[in-house]
Amino acid sequence: MKRITVLALVLLSLSCSQVTAQNAYPEKPIRIITNAAGSLPDVVTRVVQPQLEKMLGKPIVIENIGGAGGSVAAERAARATPDGYTLLMTGDAALTTNVTMIEKLGYEPLKHFVPVSMLIDSVNILAVNPSFPAKTVGELVQAAKQQPGKLTFASAGLGTSQHLGGELLKRMAGIDIVHVTYKSIAQSTPDLLGGRLTMQFGNISAFLPQVREGRLRGLAVSSLKRVPQVPELPTMAEAGFPGFEATAWTGLAVPAGTPRDIVARLEELSIRVVNIPEVRQKLEDIGFVVMGMPGKQFAEQIKAEIETKGRLVRDTRAN
Repeated sequence: MKRITVLALVLLSLSCSQVTAQNAYPEKPIRIITNAAGSLPDVVTRVVQPQLEKMLGKPIVIENIGGAGGSVAAERAARATPDGYTLLMTGDAALTTNVTMIEKLGYEPLKHFVPVSMLIDSVNILAVNPSFPAKTVGELVQAAKQQPGKLTFASAGLGTSQHLGGELLKRMAGIDIVHVTYKSIAQSTPDLLGGRLTMQFGNISAFLPQVREGRLRGLAVSSLKRVPQVPELPTMAEAGFPGFEATAWTGLAVPAGTPRDIVARLEELSIRVVNIPEVRQKLEDIGFVVMGMPGKQFAEQIKAEIETKGRLVRDTRAN
């Protein structure tokens, strides 16, 4: 009887120690691995960082890693110790499209990560250099048909919504345009501004200022509905391509094996932070749609998009 009592006390002590340790989280700075500087996930990270630091009571260090539409960053995060001190802020390409796009991906999204929350959704703006004669999507398509294989479209990496937007346009319009991939939109934009590229679907956070200043000419948005930040721009559907959609989301994930209590706390805080009025306003002013989607629903969406975007990639390659 004494042995049972002693064992029970030991187990109770261990259990209390674990609860105390998790309740004390975080006890040191937290690292958020994200895409290249200026990318959609990086912009979102920097908007929410100050308020998240206040909520957690510890500094947040941002580590930018470019390449492969966020998959290089995701692979680094997948190998991190699952203790809640390394988080991944990523876009949709790394956790969905690139499962099919990249032959030897160094991780499996739903095996090596626990989705915490989808924070925002974002549209892309199809833009050209103002010196290019096309002033509408129709004129752009006509120019491409007159010069097969001559016009180019850029993206911030394989599998990104920018890449898929270009591939969708190729397929739906029946045109031959050349994909030029970069590690980030910060790298591709100067070439578009300099006239060395023809066009790009660029995330609204990067292209809206350029369009407003007249440095780029916006032709359309990639969402199913017009967006309030640029109400004058038609949707791709309105421009003649029914059902065209190529939007991008940004979400938070942690390495698989991270304690469930820590995951739950990060989920709660990440949803709360994007709904703080000043944070929400900043995100909406940039052009984002605030989501705050819970982890379970986020995981279901990732699973569904692996299938739907996988089919799109395979169909595009077949054609």
